Amino acid sequence: NNVIIRVGDGSITLLEAANVAFTINTVESSSAAVTKSANVYTWNGRSGSIDNYTMGEQINLAGDFTGIGSDESNFYVNSSAGTLAIQNARNKIIGYGDAAGNLLAYSFMAESGGDLDGSSLSQYEIIIGANNASNRIVAGSGSSSLWGGNGGNDTLIGGAGYDEFCYSLGSGSDVIQNAASNDIVNLIGLSLENITNLDVNESAVSVAFNDGGNLRIEGNTGVGYRLCGAVYTVNQSTKEWSTK
Repeated sequence: NNVIIRVGDGSITLLEAANVAFTINTVESSSAAVTKSANVYTWNGRSGSIDNYTMGEQINLAGDFTGIGSDESNFYVNSSAGTLAIQNARNKIIGYGDAAGNLLAYSFMAESGGDLDGSSLSQYEIIIGANNASNRIVAGSGSSSLWGGNGGNDTLIGGAGYDEFCYSLGSGSDVIQNAASNDIVNLIGLSLENITNLDVNESAVSVAFNDGGNLRIEGNTGVGYRLCGAVYTVNQSTKEWSTK
């Protein structure tokens, strides 16, 4: 009269369960979200974690990919189905590949202030100086996304490819150098009410914010500024703004 259900290498015995209707729901373990072979992790998109990533390894994104985030110690890779936490990520260059293993991106989180030079990296690169120190962050030769981190006075230097620079309240007094036409400056979580002063000349755009922070963008006309979901450009000779 007992029903035995085999589960993996074990079993579940339901006593006196003959002729009793029941429903079995299967739940996939979060640990199965990540598998590893040699020096390659494969992530299928569900929630999971990697706590012992080593430099030189790669994480292949087999599921869909919706973005990368971070806090003071960890990176988070997001999909529509879950989040992969890469724990204790400071001072580790992390490589990301597609399902076929082709390298797509790098991310880097500084332990302390200093130079974060990605100029030798040719692939798409995300460099995050996620600390309170001052960093000098150099873009890769491909497309790059540069974040200055909280606090400190950071210098973000664009490269030869398409670059995005990110700034939010609490980021201190940052300088963006070598911003080229069609590069984007993302003013994250900001609105016009957060801006207390705006100065435009032919060599730079300087913005002051109501938390005491400042952002100076040294570059040419054609740089885009993303604010509240819209992208604006300014003619630095005439000081005229327009939507892009």
